[in-house]
Amino acid sequence: MTAEAVGERTGPRKQPRRIKPRPQLSPDSVSIGETDANIFNCPVCSRPLATGAHRCPTCGTRLLLSTPAQRVGIFVSAGVVLGLLFGWSFSAVAGALTAPHGKSPAASGAPGASAPVVVVQTPTPTIPAVSRSAVGQAAALDARLAGAASGLRLALRDKDLDSASVADQLRSLAADAAFGEDLASRLGTWDQAYALSLDLANLYGSIRSTAREGLAASIQNDPAYRASAQKMLAVLPGITPLDKRLQDLAVSVDIRLPGASPSDAPH
Repeated sequence: MTAEAVGERTGPRKQPRRIKPRPQLSPDSVSIGETDANIFNCPVCSRPLATGAHRCPTCGTRLLLSTPAQRVGIFVSAGVVLGLLFGWSFSAVAGALTAPHGKSPAASGAPGASAPVVVVQTPTPTIPAVSRSAVGQAAALDARLAGAASGLRLALRDKDLDSASVADQLRSLAADAAFGEDLASRLGTWDQAYALSLDLANLYGSIRSTAREGLAASIQNDPAYRASAQKMLAVLPGITPLDKRLQDLAVSVDIRLPGASPSDAPH
């Protein structure tokens, strides 16, 4: 009895814990060594680079959208050239299609029909601008020189010659003649007025030299100034024929000179 009592356990017995079986993993459920979607290889040296990198630190290649920038530039340039060629070809074809086609003139069956009369206009000779301005200035100068003759005649009427008055007139004539020589040189740049410019230059030079010779005498030498005034009156009439030639040239190029009559205008 005692042995049975010792051998038996008192109290409730513990149930053994059940172990849950672990699920077996299939070899396809684990991915080992997958390629990262944010990594790409450098197209030159094949070094792995992060997406969006603009330059490879190994080879120094500049990148644009994971492509070498030089290659991108070539593609862009080629696209621009092709676009320009296409645009030019399209505009040329469109212009050829939309251009108006000229109609060939049909022969008129109406009696009395004739071709239109073509009026040929005579071309106006061209004149340099500097010569055009010289024509008007020379005409005004000739009128002033011709008017100086009346003042000299009036001075010569007096028995007691006013040498100072004659000297003033000679001095004015010398200044005008010097200006006239400059006008003659400018007028000579026009081919049609070249011969006239030489004649005007000779006349203006003669007036200036005559005036200077008279002014070289003493103001008290009345006979010398009387002789100079008479000599000047012999030179001044040469203005009239040269001025007439100047007027004709002005009419040929449609230049209206001061004092010209309406009948002198070109028709």
